[in-house]
Amino acid sequence: MNASDIVSIIENEQLDENDIVIVSDALRRKQSCLIASTRVKVELFLGARDNLKAASLDRVAEKFCVSSRTLHRRLGKENTKFSRLVDNERKKRCYCLMKEHALSGVKLACLLGFTDPASFYSKFEHWTGCRFSDAKRSLAENPQNIVQIFDVQVGR
Repeated sequence: MNASDIVSIIENEQLDENDIVIVSDALRRKQSCLIASTRVKVELFLGARDNLKAASLDRVAEKFCVSSRTLHRRLGKENTKFSRLVDNERKKRCYCLMKEHALSGVKLACLLGFTDPASFYSKFEHWTGCRFSDAKRSLAENPQNIVQIFDVQVGR
C-alpha cells in the first residue's frame, strides 16, 4: 500500500477496521523511519561542528529548540549523556587527525576543543590506555600502529 492508496481510501471514506489498522501501521512505520533518536541527532550535530570547544549542552539544546533539561532527559532515556557524546566525537577526531597528520599535543588539544593540553593528555590516556608521548613515538616508528593505539577493529 503506497501513499496514493492511503489518500484514496481516506478521501472515499472506504475505511473498515482492517483498513484503519493497515493505514495506522503504515503511518507508524513511516514515522519511525523519519524520526531519528535524540542521540543520533546530537551525534550528527557534533560531527558537523568545526570546533567542539563551543559544544555545550545549553547551546545544543538551544539549536534543537528545547531546554537543556529536556535534552538531558531525552539522552538519559537513551542511556547516554551529552558529555559522553562529545567525548566520543573528540576521540573519533583525534584518531583521524593522528592518522593523517603528525600534530603536537597542544595543537590536537586546541583542534579537539580542550581548554588546556593537560586535559587532552589525560583524556587521551583514558581513551587509549597509553600516554600521548608514547603514542607519538609509536606512530613515528610505524604509522600503522594507530590501529593498535586506538584499538580500532579493522574490517568489521
